[in-house]
Amino acid sequence: MEKAHNPPETSRNQKVLTQMEIVGLAASPGIGIGTVQLFERKPAPVSVFSVDNADSEKERYLTALLRVGMQLGASAAEAESRFGPDEARIYRAQMELLSATLFQKNIPTFILQRGINAEAVIREQILLLEDKNHVHPNGSPPPGVSDIIDILQQISLVLIHDNPRCLILKENTVLLACELLPSDMILIDQNAVVGLITERGGPYSHAAIMARSQGIPAVMGVPDAMTTIHSGDQVIVDGSKGRVLIHPNSNSIDTYEKQIIRNRAIREEDKKSVTLPTISTDGVTVSLYANARKPDDVKNVLESGAEGIGLFRTELPFLLGSHFVSEDEQYELYRRVVMGMNGLPVTFRTLDIGGDKRKPGTSGDIEANPFLGLRSVRFSLKHPDLLIQQLRALIRASAYGPVDVMFPMVTTLGEMDLLSALFHRVIDDLKTGGIVLEKTPRMGVMIEVPSAAILSERLFSRVAFASIGTNDLIQYLLAVDRTNQEVNHLYSPFDPAVLTLIRDVAQAARRTGTELSICGEAAADPICAVVFASFGIPILSMEPTSIIEVKRAIRSSHIGEIGSVVDTALALDTAREVRAYLEQELVIDASL
Repeated sequence: MEKAHNPPETSRNQKVLTQMEIVGLAASPGIGIGTVQLFERKPAPVSVFSVDNADSEKERYLTALLRVGMQLGASAAEAESRFGPDEARIYRAQMELLSATLFQKNIPTFILQRGINAEAVIREQILLLEDKNHVHPNGSPPPGVSDIIDILQQISLVLIHDNPRCLILKENTVLLACELLPSDMILIDQNAVVGLITERGGPYSHAAIMARSQGIPAVMGVPDAMTTIHSGDQVIVDGSKGRVLIHPNSNSIDTYEKQIIRNRAIREEDKKSVTLPTISTDGVTVSLYANARKPDDVKNVLESGAEGIGLFRTELPFLLGSHFVSEDEQYELYRRVVMGMNGLPVTFRTLDIGGDKRKPGTSGDIEANPFLGLRSVRFSLKHPDLLIQQLRALIRASAYGPVDVMFPMVTTLGEMDLLSALFHRVIDDLKTGGIVLEKTPRMGVMIEVPSAAILSERLFSRVAFASIGTNDLIQYLLAVDRTNQEVNHLYSPFDPAVLTLIRDVAQAARRTGTELSICGEAAADPICAVVFASFGIPILSMEPTSIIEVKRAIRSSHIGEIGSVVDTALALDTAREVRAYLEQELVIDASL
């Protein structure tokens, strides 16, 4: 969302303010020019007092908990209508958190044991979670703290009969906050807000995801933003480069307004080139595929000019519901996707839950280290009956078009052997049951952890194709929680360790003749895309909205001349140095 804004003329008595630039994390692309409005979350003040009947106070709390659950359900419905199912999932995930021990057992127990009012108990829990020194016994920070605090504050508001916050926003508003939570984002009027600036958070926070869905430029993780920027300040938010200009001068405003106009013209021109082949100036062909997660995405995939779906995330129906979706329900969903693609290939990723994606039907307790816990194929192999159901549905759907199946987060050769055995057993069972399979799906593996990358050549001997999932590979390789604002500045696809490992995997694929793709978010970065092409990776899969930009970058590049540039870049020491060098030498404009 890019809107030009003409600031009021400076009066003779008004002080002329000097332009200042601050830098944060590029969280949602685009340019916004507007006036800052401060959003400050202040927990409601509460008193601590003894209650006459602790059982009645416990019931009052449980009633408020039920009301918050209903409010979250209403927010989920509104988010789905405004933004789509993915954003609604955030609220439904919070609804599932309501079943956690903290809400169902701990708080009621504290009320009964101490005989004090529920608001006071909740306030104590908020303060405990906000304490920066609060950690699990094993020393790791608790996951999902922001969501838990958000829910606690909502319960507190219900208990003290406060009204939900309403953001009254003027046109061309740039919203400034310490942090934005899902319950805040649902209140934002995307027609009024032209930019977001936050002191906390980053490109992978819920707020960033929703900002991108709404097309609102956002810069997050800006140090001291709340003290440096003030309500009423004129600012320019450059969400593509992570820059904020405070009190921009007339030259800066003129430059950015012209860029907004150029961006619109480029987008209109790009629409005409969706059918052009993705071939570099020296004749290297790169196939661009799209990522998807629901049947409704097929329309955007086809309109983007994608050559197929390189990653279909199958977990959304499981996350949105309270049960594991049946084989027939899955089959119908997959069949719709395959038929909708009109003969173009679809690669389905088997169920990837756990980590930050909660498992339906579970108790709601939070794992201490969910990204190192029971997730992805570990969960599937623990519940082989569920995996078999999904594989049956996927293989049955292959009767309607080309289908491939790949397994996420494989960490050992033994896991791959177990998955392969199940895959081929399902095919044999279907054939024995009388189902005709003219062409069975290919089986593939995702390279998402260092162990899989190191053993990639041996893994490739067991599969027909492979795809590098950069989102998790970077996270596990660099030991960086990409959602943690304290360390997410270390998360970068340009780290020399990351690019070196991806190059090694690409070389292993060439030695074994294995088809290799990249389906993580790094594929959508034009500079990364060109570098990956120079590694000999022939397929890149990304969000449909990124395809045009990547196509433009590759069509304007001479891939054969990039190798020496990349070699020099990989000899540098930091991700920042690598990116700066590549930007300088490759001369690729990564922003629209």
